[in-house]
Amino acid sequence: MKRFSWSIAPLAVSLVAGFLGSQSAKAQSDSCTGAPQGSPGDFDYYLLSLSVAPSFCDTNPRAATQKKECLNGATTDYRAFPVTVHGLWPNKNGISNNEQPRFCTDIPPGDLPASLSSTVAKYMPGVADGLEKCEWSKHGVCSGLSFEEYYQTIADIMPSIENTIGSTLRDNNMLGAEVKLTDIVAKIAEKDASLASAITFDCKQERERGGKSRFDIVEMRIYISKDLSGPTFIPFDSKGGHLNSGCRGGAGYLPSGFDD
Repeated sequence: MKRFSWSIAPLAVSLVAGFLGSQSAKAQSDSCTGAPQGSPGDFDYYLLSLSVAPSFCDTNPRAATQKKECLNGATTDYRAFPVTVHGLWPNKNGISNNEQPRFCTDIPPGDLPASLSSTVAKYMPGVADGLEKCEWSKHGVCSGLSFEEYYQTIADIMPSIENTIGSTLRDNNMLGAEVKLTDIVAKIAEKDASLASAITFDCKQERERGGKSRFDIVEMRIYISKDLSGPTFIPFDSKGGHLNSGCRGGAGYLPSGFDD
């Protein structure tokens, strides 16, 4: 549009998975209301869902024309923080996406201290559209944490994750290019093997350009232990996850900016 530490898990199964995605890792609806499902604190691990903002905007026509995150997106901000927070989702072992905890209570979102609010907005630009409140109502209430504790957790874990993934994408000239998922993982592993073993990718087909279409990496998802006092990355295949969901040929495009 214009305007943390385990050795890396074997990747032999990753491309075999092809277009299959872990049910627990499939994109979840942005609906902010729904029927209660699960109890606060009754889950096994977290799934940290990270967005590639220009890809999200380019593959979602409604977002591109209505969401401030897209309308006001700045390429300089994107290049500084190539992945931003969609949500932190409490998940249970061995059940489908549709059965995962959500809307566990009706505790309303609260207010964050100014310093924390500023940090959250940096890593979660969707706050411009109220994303933090929606994510709390759907997923955060299932964590067993308070509103402030939930977002403090995100603020605590994001700097190292952003630094590792962001620097990997920038330093290896992956922004503005179609990249094999295994190449991204290999480069991340050079910095943090445990993080590399825990990351999966979701692609969506972008609009046609000159008769051609591409598959953008829209989200990356990271499996993280429930114990956040010293969070551990969990190999995705140990939870039934797959490296690739929807990325044609095991590769995806990472935009160079919001005008790409």
